[in-house]
Amino acid sequence: MATLNLGSMNTGGATAGRRAERMKKFKFDWEAKRLDEALIGDRIWQNTFKMVREYAQKDKENNTKPELEIWDLGQMGAIPWLLAEELVEPPLRIQFVMGAITGMPSTVNTLLLCIEEVRRHVSDFSWSVCVAGRDQFAIAAHSLALGGDVRVGLEDNLYCGYGRLSKSSAEQVERMVKIARELGREIAKPDETRQMLNLKGKDKVNF
Repeated sequence: MATLNLGSMNTGGATAGRRAERMKKFKFDWEAKRLDEALIGDRIWQNTFKMVREYAQKDKENNTKPELEIWDLGQMGAIPWLLAEELVEPPLRIQFVMGAITGMPSTVNTLLLCIEEVRRHVSDFSWSVCVAGRDQFAIAAHSLALGGDVRVGLEDNLYCGYGRLSKSSAEQVERMVKIARELGREIAKPDETRQMLNLKGKDKVNF
């Protein structure tokens, strides 16, 4: 499986000023330079249609399952385009990424809208939710209750409970497993997951 991001976004600048005020000193020399660049607010995370097409074609050539990453509602317009160009085929795997500063908000209403909007274009798909920030576990729990999957880890959220920094990504996974089981969801084993997502298997990858 490989990430296939479906659109571009602004990045940097929006919250860097507040971070700079809280920061007393830097641990590494490169941090000050990066912060200065972010304060300018002249960055864009680029995912053009040309780039999306090239990545999707490379996935097809290698029989790699793309995970369609949707960071904002407008990016869903890429799904019918990908299907029409035969760059992807059902069953689709989709991840709704919420909470990024210029992306879609991490709310239950947004999640419901995302699911219904994808259903307008394709019926055969599964989804996962990835949330940046403090709403990670709350929205993840709603995704599980609605029949979806979740992603947790330190890349997205530094906490594992109110005001408590997470010791590791593994600790977040363990907490999510407990929540899933309380909601009546069982955790798939690696081989079961590969079968559910229609993956080619670890014996067929080129590394």
